Amino acid sequence: MLTVITGFLIVLFYALRPFVYKPASKLLDPAVSSYFTAVWCLLFALPTLPFCGHYFFIDGRLVFLTPGIVFPLLKGISLFCFMKLNQIVNKENTSGSVFWGVISLALVALVTTFVFDVPLARLKLMILLFIGAMGVLFFVFGEGRRLSSRGKKAFVGLILFAALNNICDTLGIRDTNWYVLYTVPTIGMLFCSVIAAGKTFPLKAFFTTHHIVFAGIVYAAGEMILIFSMQSFFPVVAAIFLIRLAQSLDLILAYHLEKEGKAGVQYFFALGTIVLAYFFFFGI
Repeated sequence: MLTVITGFLIVLFYALRPFVYKPASKLLDPAVSSYFTAVWCLLFALPTLPFCGHYFFIDGRLVFLTPGIVFPLLKGISLFCFMKLNQIVNKENTSGSVFWGVISLALVALVTTFVFDVPLARLKLMILLFIGAMGVLFFVFGEGRRLSSRGKKAFVGLILFAALNNICDTLGIRDTNWYVLYTVPTIGMLFCSVIAAGKTFPLKAFFTTHHIVFAGIVYAAGEMILIFSMQSFFPVVAAIFLIRLAQSLDLILAYHLEKEGKAGVQYFFALGTIVLAYFFFFGI
């Protein structure tokens, strides 16, 4: 039952993300969106410090003094860049702000296979290439082609930074733990956001503006549930598949709620990629 509830919450929170961040993408500088996101993520972490503070010590050493801290810190910078670019795309097109995940998924697997020597069956590799091809087709023939020149550059950037985030998670978890991978990148993202946004936006608005509060809670809750569950009891491949499911669901919701694209095209990319992802993770 716990696994079912966790899976449902992961899909729910990740599917909500582009829609709850839409108002911020239209009204705020992208750096401000990463700013309030980091603040809300740290707020969610504060009540857990008395119970999870020991995670900052690995083999008796403060994690910040260990070599493994490099990847969580790098992820913090990458998260800041990712959030900024995601809001640029989200402002123009909700579908585009999620479908980068298809190409990123293929890119991460290819990098971990050929660079970090993680074994991958040939048939799975073929499915992976088809998944990546679906993302390219979306970019060329689907809603991706409606993006402006700036939006298209941001879309490509999203793929690269999302892949870097996942690679940092894969390598960072070996020498750290789920709590470090939640808090340290958030601190890094906050640091970058403060530098980029400065004092141009009052912090009070992070807690009094409804759409900011809602977006911050949705992001922070989803992130904490995902990272904790993967470290504790939820299969990593299942969690990644559920994120892919949520992002495909967003294409269908974008058509019905925001009239993006054509029904056949949106359903084709949404259902096609989820079927391919299912066979990649579970079917073969």
